[in-house]
Amino acid sequence: MKYITTTLLILIIVTTGIITSCSKNLKVKIPYEGDKLVLNSLITQDSFVYVRLSNTTKLRQSYFYYIPTGAAAQLFENGIFKENLVRRNIFGDTFFVSTAKARVSKTYTIKAQATNLTAVEGSDAMPVKAQFTPMRYKVNNNTTTVGNNSMVECKIRDNGATRNYYGISLFPVDTNLAATGPRLIIRYNNPEYITIRENTSGGGNPLFGTNEDNYVLISDETFNGRDVILNIEFFNSDMRNHIATRVTALSEAAYKYMLSVRTQINTQGNPLAEVAPIFNNITNGYGIVGCIADSTFIIRKQL
Repeated sequence: MKYITTTLLILIIVTTGIITSCSKNLKVKIPYEGDKLVLNSLITQDSFVYVRLSNTTKLRQSYFYYIPTGAAAQLFENGIFKENLVRRNIFGDTFFVSTAKARVSKTYTIKAQATNLTAVEGSDAMPVKAQFTPMRYKVNNNTTTVGNNSMVECKIRDNGATRNYYGISLFPVDTNLAATGPRLIIRYNNPEYITIRENTSGGGNPLFGTNEDNYVLISDETFNGRDVILNIEFFNSDMRNHIATRVTALSEAAYKYMLSVRTQINTQGNPLAEVAPIFNNITNGYGIVGCIADSTFIIRKQL
């Protein structure tokens, strides 16, 4: 059996009730099951499939991930072999990429293998795009959340026959002053920090996000099967004339994975927090195969 050497922080509670701390190097024996393949792919409707492969390893002084020797991946659609994914270097990162785009209502399986490692696989079904309409975008100095001065109203028509999961984000939009190219350019690399509330007449609207979120995850648990209007509040320092609203339909696996990642980030460094394991749906390994369907609309500010 292999073991990992690590350093523990020892907390000492003195009789006065004051908590002090000191550090001491200890050799702790933690069972290690051996290297396993890690397969990560969030598959977006109408886009190529991108897969990242790496492997688990004993704790070491490095945060880089390594492509295992002999790594390869295959894509299946509705259980039928589609293609061998091509290894490509994209902005310094290695991915295995499809030549065909993912389609709605299809189930995708990715199988991967590498030298001296057990083969792995993961599957997920592509959800239908969210039925949503951005209703208006306005400057509003009287929003419930202090500091927000703008709001987008967004209507979602939820399908009551299934449990649905959504991701919501806003992006600034610049006007293209050049003679060529699109008139409006969405700045996807600079999402707004948003707060989301349900628009109800009774007040006390439930809070779906905070000012520290630029991508808010929502389940339809509180509004299953009905139309819901959401107020997406944000601080609009530039008072832009246009804003881009994106609502992403998530599979259950994609939702659970993103939620677990966010929980782990929020509890990182807190010694009193519960352990937040990352959601995993890979057989014989670790990682995620999840499907998402994006819908993005640009809306003009209400004058």
